[in-house]
Amino acid sequence: MDMLSQSWYPQPPPLPSPAGKTIRVTTVEELFAAARNVQPGETILIADGHYMMPTVFTITTDRVIVRSESGDRDKVVLDGADSAHGELFGFTECHGSTVADLTIQNIMHNGFKFNGNVGRSVKDLTIHNCVMHNIWQRGVKSVSGPEAPADSDLPPRPSADGTPPVPRQFVDNCTIRYCLFYNDRPKRFEDDSYELENPKKFGGNYIAGLDVMSARGWTISDNVLIGIKGRTGGARGAIFMWQGSEDVRIERNIVIDCDSGMWLGLSYPPDDSRSCVRYLVANNFVTRARCAGILLSRHAGSRILHNTICDPVDIADRPAGTDIDDGGVLFDNPEPRSRPLRIGLDNEDLLVADNLLSGPSDIHINECAGQLQLRHNPWLRETSPSPFVDPDRGDLRLTPEAGETLTAGAVLEDNCEDIGDGQ
Repeated sequence: MDMLSQSWYPQPPPLPSPAGKTIRVTTVEELFAAARNVQPGETILIADGHYMMPTVFTITTDRVIVRSESGDRDKVVLDGADSAHGELFGFTECHGSTVADLTIQNIMHNGFKFNGNVGRSVKDLTIHNCVMHNIWQRGVKSVSGPEAPADSDLPPRPSADGTPPVPRQFVDNCTIRYCLFYNDRPKRFEDDSYELENPKKFGGNYIAGLDVMSARGWTISDNVLIGIKGRTGGARGAIFMWQGSEDVRIERNIVIDCDSGMWLGLSYPPDDSRSCVRYLVANNFVTRARCAGILLSRHAGSRILHNTICDPVDIADRPAGTDIDDGGVLFDNPEPRSRPLRIGLDNEDLLVADNLLSGPSDIHINECAGQLQLRHNPWLRETSPSPFVDPDRGDLRLTPEAGETLTAGAVLEDNCEDIGDGQ
């Protein structure tokens, strides 16, 4: 599949050679033994091979690096097809650890799982130049940190058992960079035991590339996400961030043929905390997102800048299926309409500027969107010739001749306005 490796995709810099002691492994048994015995600051080097994982593999030690010995992410494959566990690679109570240059694939639930709610939580984790292939809930899943005292001033989070929200710690300073997330096809019920047992809850659409809660100081950059789709077209955003996250940077990612590009914030409770605070979302490409290019809801102080979103699919050609509303709630719609930028509910000091939109729909703004500013977000309703290098392959770089197209009559200029209090 040539879409998986194109010359214009972000190219990862190699990691430096290991600085401390290394543990070389060549079998599954040696890999699990290495995780039990590794000491802080050491490196686990995995020889090229295909490793069938019997259960979840977890790092619990600080400053550990797990990486392929060759540096080729396609030559070390950790495969969960026969695993007795629904998760593949976990992090629990560790700080400063890194995974690099390998592939994980074929797992029902989560590929990389950040167990922030356990013990002293996790922080400063890095996923570098990895592949997440056929992960049927989340390629990367990070949950909120441990419960905090009631007077801690930390944002409250919903409780899993339906009890009132409680304050929880952040998961701090993690980085996801130069990774490839892709699935071979849309999700099916049989891919996920939870969906199979609860077919009416999400309809086979409980899937995303990343799903991150309570993040603070995260960077998600230079990743490629392809084909993250639900059974009926209602997958979460390929990049999905929510529940009181702060100071997050999402830059230079490429999202192709996913149900939605990014869901950044939801209308889901708790009502007394923002979903996304001081985000920078810049210079991303999103192509052919079925429901939304970028959905923004419950933001405060965020900046959405210089993103390019292209959806060439005409409304009449879009099949019926699951759609989303402005808060990210799923519903059936016989005539779904993709919105390149969907500005949802209850925002404050949100700036959306210098984004280029191409396709049959313009920015959509909810009547309760809150206070925001729009600055020069040109919309290309129709373009011929295309201003993009190769939009069919997701390459939304501008051609040398693009300036003429962008100043033609097909462009609705500026879209500049201040919106306050939902008016």
